[in-house]
Amino acid sequence: MPLQPWQRQMIRCLFPHSAKRLRIEQAFMAKFPHIPHTLYKYRVFGNPYHLDGLEKDEQWFSAPDKFNDPLDTVASFSTSKFPMQCTSIEEALAEVEKIRQKQKAGETWVPPKITDPIAVDDYFQGIIDTLLGHLPAEDRRELLNAIRNVNEKISDDLVSRMSAGFRNGFSVLSLSGNPTSTLMWSHYAASHTGFCIEYDFRSLPYSNKRKRMCFPVFYRSKRTDISRYLAKDRDDFNNLIGQYLCLMKSPEWSYEQEWRIVHAIGPSHANRSYSMPSPSALIVGSQVSDDHLGYARDFCARRSIPLRQAKLSNRSNKIVISDI
Repeated sequence: MPLQPWQRQMIRCLFPHSAKRLRIEQAFMAKFPHIPHTLYKYRVFGNPYHLDGLEKDEQWFSAPDKFNDPLDTVASFSTSKFPMQCTSIEEALAEVEKIRQKQKAGETWVPPKITDPIAVDDYFQGIIDTLLGHLPAEDRRELLNAIRNVNEKISDDLVSRMSAGFRNGFSVLSLSGNPTSTLMWSHYAASHTGFCIEYDFRSLPYSNKRKRMCFPVFYRSKRTDISRYLAKDRDDFNNLIGQYLCLMKSPEWSYEQEWRIVHAIGPSHANRSYSMPSPSALIVGSQVSDDHLGYARDFCARRSIPLRQAKLSNRSNKIVISDI
């Protein structure tokens, strides 16, 4: 889906390929005017954790590997796009020996900075031509293709491991800007028998951490290739790339109009409850039971907030929200 100008500006400032181009406050300033005035969380009356969170003004944040979309927060990159240091064979062998010596001594090997970059394919082509120049061109092409296949397998393994790290290391709360989605009420609110919590984000101050860490989800048909991010030197690496991946979903999910609060917190703390603002209203589904409607009335009376209901329109297939 095409990006709006403010979204492009936010991405340029917050997720540039180079960390030296980060402009965090400019990104937040571009985003804040466009955060929906109200965001919603669909819940189920029959789930005691959902009711407990409602009473305590908390929501459960989950790692993306707990979500119902296996493609959520999945990385994509190719090691063939990473630059290498252009070195002679003798220099490359000397560097390999340094690595071995470091490993023997129990020390960490830090890759030297790339001062003379060369594409991986060009690098291996040069080695093959130097060592095996006497072979026919067809044989050398087959060898290069074999090396490419090995690199692809290495890339696939790295992609899987890095994706797993992203998917279990971030703490995410999914919210919706759409309280009248038939699919949302069906999927996330027990077939319209549940409820929807309304949060007033407009009233939250600029410094509120929930508001600062709330971002729109971008719906794209292709996976985001992060090769250019990973090809950077460590001192120029933008470590917000994992957060960026958390905001990518297939266009098939666009009906959710999703916004996400994202914390990079590590796998040991990713799945946990966090405090939330008090609800500004409560919306019950069109098929809510009398008992659950009674609970909702009592809750809203105690909190002095409006109680509303998502009803099926008599004139169309749409849902309308009305006060009770």
